[in-house]
Amino acid sequence: MSLVTIIMAGGLGKRMNSTIPKVLHKVNDYPMIYYVIKRAIEMKSIDILVVVGKYQNEIENNIKKYFTNEELINIHFINQPEIIENGIEKVGGTGHAIKCCLPHLINSKLDSSTNILILSGDVPLLSFNTLQKLTVLQNSLLITQLENPTGCGRIFFNRNSQIEKIVEEKDCDELQKRNKYVNCGIYYVNFITLIDCIPLIQNNNKSGEYYLTDLIEISIKRNHGFYFYELEQNKNYEIMNINTPAELEKANERNDYVV
Repeated sequence: MSLVTIIMAGGLGKRMNSTIPKVLHKVNDYPMIYYVIKRAIEMKSIDILVVVGKYQNEIENNIKKYFTNEELINIHFINQPEIIENGIEKVGGTGHAIKCCLPHLINSKLDSSTNILILSGDVPLLSFNTLQKLTVLQNSLLITQLENPTGCGRIFFNRNSQIEKIVEEKDCDELQKRNKYVNCGIYYVNFITLIDCIPLIQNNNKSGEYYLTDLIEISIKRNHGFYFYELEQNKNYEIMNINTPAELEKANERNDYVV
């Protein structure tokens, strides 16, 4: 089995209140996306696709400082164009980011022997050990339980304790918001499942975005199935998203980054 890793790094990072692209903010002296790319390399990815938006040049030039020429051969940058709605600049969402990767993946002539690992460029603490556990079963999602799940997509199961769907918080009703099982945003998907289901993701939700989370429900309906690995609650620090200066400061307080 071969592995291709997609790293989503096209967000605008407006909450950082900075002119520096979010994924280039440093955590313990390295840009946060550096750690994510390192994990992808450790997982022996044959290709690493970094999805970028308006900050492509800055991100691409910065990354080149930290990796060898041999490593850079397998790192490709995929542009996620901006969407303008009512004069407001916005990105199309996580589902749109993966849609932008489809031409590259299809042109690479991959088949069912290839799996796709999807990571986020703003989650630098994710460990190699956790990724190994996630990738035991193809079509798997990393989930966990949070005492305060505010802001996270909620995981729902059927009566057989199998994952059924994910509902983003903006689309949750009050009862659904009480659910503490959340999506960590890390996916391990077979190539055939990906190219069959990603084009079917629509943006008919409150945000008008293409949610990658819809992949789960679509995959199940199309008989691909979907599984999960539950991260232990004492390791929830691994899935810390860095979206604000306060979160960046908190991340820099840790000393367990693997360079």
